[in-house]
Amino acid sequence: EESANLRALVASLPEVLVHVDLHETTDSDETEFRPALAARDGIEYIEGMIPDGFYTVGDTENPQPEFQAAVIASVEKVTHIAPADDEGKIIGSDVTQHGVINYPMKKL
Repeated sequence: EESANLRALVASLPEVLVHVDLHETTDSDETEFRPALAARDGIEYIEGMIPDGFYTVGDTENPQPEFQAAVIASVEKVTHIAPADDEGKIIGSDVTQHGVINYPMKKL
């Protein structure tokens, strides 16, 4: 029923472009993805930690901070938000607001 309602809502809107990637971070992010990303970019891989909690990743070129804040506020009602590490980062990226980091999406 929820999916049908969402489909009906989206069908009533003008063209919308959105990409949402929701996944549970696992150890493979630290053992596979991040080393591969460092190798691709030709930089040294420095082992980090897997954050415990939900966070969002915005686009540095189009960050949409109000949208990110709304997502975090909604999710925070049902689960905890990943805290920044001791350097104010989540997975090596600066936290731009509670539970939000940004990546250059086109480059990624």
